[in-house]
Amino acid sequence: MMRHHSPHPVSRRAGTLASQDAGATQSTLHDDVRKAFERACAEDDLEVAEYLLRTLEAIARREANDSSLDGVYRVLVRCMGAASRLR
Repeated sequence: MMRHHSPHPVSRRAGTLASQDAGATQSTLHDDVRKAFERACAEDDLEVAEYLLRTLEAIARREANDSSLDGVYRVLVRCMGAASRLR
């Protein structure tokens, strides 16, 4: 029997997750990526942090909200400072 595959399985799943967490505070994509960025910095994974930073910059450009990057850049400066002290 052939299964019908949705052309957008991720959006379908996200909708399901959103309805399950209807009472929970909804986070934005920016919030989720920022958390991952902060974790990559904390774990000194600068390669991943760079990709996530680029993603955050793309989101800020799309939303025309560069001020959302202020805190991200502060995290980056702390991250880079910690990495240079380790070397």
